[in-house]
Amino acid sequence: MASSPALQTLCCELVEEYYGDFYRTLFECLSQGGRLTTTQVAQKCHLPLRQVKAGLAGLIQLRLINHHTVSDSPSTYSANLTNAYNTIRAGKLIQAAHMYYDELAAEIVETLCELGFATISEVRDRVLSSSNVVEAGNVHLIEHRIQELLEDQVLTHLRLAHFSEAYDTRRDYELIDTSAVQLAKLSGTKAKQEHADRVEAGYRNLVSTTKSESGYTNDEYLSTIDKTSSNGVNGMTNGYHKPIPVLLQPNLHKIVSLAQETCAADIATEIFGRTAGTVLRCAIRQVASSNVWIEQPSEYIHLIDLQVLKDDVNVERQNQTGTDSRIAKAKLNGHSGTTEENDLRLGEIERQLASLAEGPFRFLSSGAAGSSFFIDKDKLDSYMRREEMLQAMDSKFQAPAPRILRVLIDKGKLEEKTLQEIGLLGAKELRQCLLMLKQMGYLDLQEVPRNPQRQPNQTVFLWFHDAKRVSNIILENTYTTIARLIALLKLERQKLASTLIKVDRADVRGREEQMLSAAEYTVLLRHRKLEEWIWGEIHRLDSTVAILRDS
Repeated sequence: MASSPALQTLCCELVEEYYGDFYRTLFECLSQGGRLTTTQVAQKCHLPLRQVKAGLAGLIQLRLINHHTVSDSPSTYSANLTNAYNTIRAGKLIQAAHMYYDELAAEIVETLCELGFATISEVRDRVLSSSNVVEAGNVHLIEHRIQELLEDQVLTHLRLAHFSEAYDTRRDYELIDTSAVQLAKLSGTKAKQEHADRVEAGYRNLVSTTKSESGYTNDEYLSTIDKTSSNGVNGMTNGYHKPIPVLLQPNLHKIVSLAQETCAADIATEIFGRTAGTVLRCAIRQVASSNVWIEQPSEYIHLIDLQVLKDDVNVERQNQTGTDSRIAKAKLNGHSGTTEENDLRLGEIERQLASLAEGPFRFLSSGAAGSSFFIDKDKLDSYMRREEMLQAMDSKFQAPAPRILRVLIDKGKLEEKTLQEIGLLGAKELRQCLLMLKQMGYLDLQEVPRNPQRQPNQTVFLWFHDAKRVSNIILENTYTTIARLIALLKLERQKLASTLIKVDRADVRGREEQMLSAAEYTVLLRHRKLEEWIWGEIHRLDSTVAILRDS
């Protein structure tokens, strides 16, 4: 993730909001100072070395910082802005687990979000001790739910390489791989390319979340969960019969695909209706990329499985109408099954997809016979970024600025006169709007001289829209807005500090209406409503970040 002052400030605010002032001090020191040793952190923070070491260990457990250790030098630590920002998405992932599975799945995800990462036995023990859903001793139900969450990549494996920076992981692989070392000694373009490809392949293998640290894939690992748990061994074994712990982590990158589904479904619902929106949501869910650690190939076309799509759409429609049927309960032998009389038939699903393919959704296409449909992931990401960017600009500017921006996005570089004719605008109004957008960074101007003298009357001035730069501007403004909302929340808590301290007492918690006065209880309800609104706005803004930056 590219670092920026606004993002660093936001991440520090989030660390303080979730984990307290002490962790915020250490994290802020690392985010501003870069890679530091424990001694340097202690000097900059003016804290005892022993206290700093304990704090850094806690931050590593929470996956908020990376560390790197070599044999001949002290360990160094650096802030992980990606994971620090992703803490804001924990609530969304827990809510999604509860919606698409059940309360037990939500408790498992919540436990891993609190711990950062854990072994299966740790998750099982924590859930058994605190859950009101699972009966004591019902271990197999928890393990079965973990299997489902791993299959759908709501949970993923944690690898040792995830604790280090990408540069350090690649460098370490170069040192231990003899073939890579030999290729590095050779000269020539072909040898350098082979060396780079081999290092990249080794790096992808080290950070792949579909494998555990022992090298087992998800399918191989899932088939051995019952054996390892029944034998009391929480992990696989290597060649020396030494247990290798299997670590699990919540896949907070799953929120990106959920944001894409929601945005595309809202657009389809507005144009074609609710049924079409549900069909498109379930179709996009089939091609959602869930691996946060390695970039997937930017161009690939996914064939939609119509039978699976039909089952998913019918289950989704039951959830929308309030039927007590969740996806996890509807799965039979790995596939969802419904028997409702009002379920959509396969022919209706195909007609809805055909209508969507003829609409504005360029990422969706149909086969020659019309009975097969495809989704281009690269076009899907581009379409979602474009729509999110247009929505952000529509909410920021008044007419005719959004119209001008849409014309330049669709047509490319244009002269002012051409833009005036296409946009049906007056010359004065257009010039004022263009100047405003230029000052704010949403438009830029290119000079194309007709002769070497570059005379103004012999120069063509072309207005254009730089999507990448505008996206960065929107992201910076979004980071700043979220940070200000968190600061507003802290200010509101300070105003009611005495009441909130009283509410946090064990004898008052859950009995606020009886233990507080009428005035205090009214103020508390107003504060909770404001807090709920602020977090709702933060999660709405996070959807913009997920689509513009992470998709």
